[in-house]
Amino acid sequence: MSTDDPSRPVDPADERTDPVPPAPRRERRWVARLLWSIVLAALLVALIVLAAATLPQWWAERIADRVQGSTSSGIAWGLFYGFGFTLVPLLAMLLVNRRWGRRAGAAMVVLALLVATPNWLTLAVVLGTNDSALDGRALMEADAPGFRGATLAGALVAVLLVLVAAALLGSARRRRRQVHELRDQIARRDAETPPDAPRHTP
Repeated sequence: MSTDDPSRPVDPADERTDPVPPAPRRERRWVARLLWSIVLAALLVALIVLAAATLPQWWAERIADRVQGSTSSGIAWGLFYGFGFTLVPLLAMLLVNRRWGRRAGAAMVVLALLVATPNWLTLAVVLGTNDSALDGRALMEADAPGFRGATLAGALVAVLLVLVAAALLGSARRRRRQVHELRDQIARRDAETPPDAPRHTP
């Protein structure tokens, strides 16, 4: 016979409550990454806005100090910056190997973009629409004649050379792959050939 009285009030201590399971570590990591990404994106936007407001005029002043109104000097400096600071980053990105891994490849790409900073600054002066870019463009027109056009010419020559190098490199890789495939085919054929039959050598 049961001794439980259905009319007896239930003690809250007698009730068992399941503990709330903690949030999975993976979800917490994703939340932390999302927050850090938002913070970094906000800082990046702030830096870009600050740079756009100050760097174009500063860069134009540096170039004007070097050129000092000489057209020949402007062309020489423009070719130097346009060619050198386009060729080196593009070659670095061309030589990125897939076997390096994602992090190493991404680091190389970021480094290449940073090396090309002088050309990014010149582009900001040429295409910018804020006061800093307009003042920098006027300063280059007056004190650095020929610099912008020579920078563009040097960059185009560098791009052309890198395209030629990429085509030659791709052709060499294809030839090496074809040679390896041919050697593998000959090796398989020799393995299937009877011992008394003549063998082929690569």
